[in-house]
Amino acid sequence: MKTSKAVLIADLRSSPPKSSYEFSHRCADSLDAGDRLITLFGRHEKSNRHWGTIVTAVFQTPSGELKVFRGLAEDGKHYPSLTHTYPVAHIFERELWEQTGLQPDGHPWLKPVRFEGERQQRMTDYPFFKVRGREVHEV
Repeated sequence: MKTSKAVLIADLRSSPPKSSYEFSHRCADSLDAGDRLITLFGRHEKSNRHWGTIVTAVFQTPSGELKVFRGLAEDGKHYPSLTHTYPVAHIFERELWEQTGLQPDGHPWLKPVRFEGERQQRMTDYPFFKVRGREVHEV
């Protein structure tokens, strides 16, 4: 589909989602082809056809076309992380894990994106990135 073209949600629902592993591999193939990851998100689905988390990824090709991939993961399941090979996916995978509990296997630094509500009072427990070495200095 071309950018700025409206897409009906019903059109997306007509194509069944792939398994989480097939979805992850299709995303990797798209990134290898030079496509840009625009968004990656998920939502819980409990219907007659699906039960689990529907994950959607949107890519833009170098020519401006949009690609939409959908995957289905059962609640509490895992999928191969893209982040180790494609760092552009890291914040999307962290947010997807935070919102749905879907575990990206092999993610190098899985932690919450947001620190909301009561958790704000416990910032000392937050896993901030640590840097050590003689060259480290405060600017």
